[in-house]
Amino acid sequence: MNKQCLSNKFFLMARTTLMNKSELGISENAFNKIKEIKINIKKDLIKSAAEVDLLAVDIKTKLWEASDINEISKLIDKKYEIKKESMKKLVSAMLHFKKAVTEDQLMKLHSMIRPEISAQQ
Repeated sequence: MNKQCLSNKFFLMARTTLMNKSELGISENAFNKIKEIKINIKKDLIKSAAEVDLLAVDIKTKLWEASDINEISKLIDKKYEIKKESMKKLVSAMLHFKKAVTEDQLMKLHSMIRPEISAQQ
């Protein structure tokens, strides 16, 4: 599963949960936790994407300068290290989200979002 697909699923689940708090029977504590998880991962993903974009520009610049391959390789390694960490954070956010809700709430949520996921595919 790629990061974009997982990201879309996470934000769809979080948004649907927050919008349907009473229907899903989400407690105030769980609601606040989910909201915090959503905000934090959104910020992390924005920062990571910006860093990756900047590194991509640096790599292209170094290519035009005919720089040393080792220098370019370090930038590439850094770019993909950021992407890897971003994916790990997204997976962690998804797991924390699932811990914040009950199994019944998760089942109801999946039935609510299943039509939307099917429409995206």
